[in-house]
Amino acid sequence: MLALNYRGPKQNAGSWHWVDVVNLDPGEQSFSNGYGYLAYGDTCGAGKSDTSRGGVIRARGKAGNRVLYEYDAKGGPMGTQCPDGVLFWE
Repeated sequence: MLALNYRGPKQNAGSWHWVDVVNLDPGEQSFSNGYGYLAYGDTCGAGKSDTSRGGVIRARGKAGNRVLYEYDAKGGPMGTQCPDGVLFWE
């Protein structure tokens, strides 16, 4: 699906919600005391909360009735907020 390089328009990610990561390659997640990795099946937060500035999502493809989204965070996300490039199903 990603090989087709489809990128829908960017849209506000909305209020804070938890998403299940479906990236095949682990992504780096920053914390105040170091970093960790998010792997397939892990959970992180997308959207705006009291402590996060939110971000944007864009559709990357569709399979059946499900849409695959990519998250782009604003600023330097830390803690449980999803970093840039996290993929998740609607």
